[in-house]
Amino acid sequence: MRIYKQKNILERNINYSNAYGRNLQQESIVSCENTIAVDLVKLLIRCGADALSKNNAIRSPLDFAKQIKDMEMINILTDK
Repeated sequence: MRIYKQKNILERNINYSNAYGRNLQQESIVSCENTIAVDLVKLLIRCGADALSKNNAIRSPLDFAKQIKDMEMINILTDK
């Protein structure tokens, strides 16, 4: 049931964020294994997610990628 609710939310708003302002891109960068995060972020961007979105602390997915020094993710988020 929870997965269905999350899927339904994403179909309405791909940039949905939680109470802290974090969206799926930000959560995947800090929470997932690198290969999973890369695939997920690529998919979210293809589906129209905003790669420049900010959370409540005014940090973007790119800020998170820079913090963990993930060059592959930085390149994806900056479209290089």
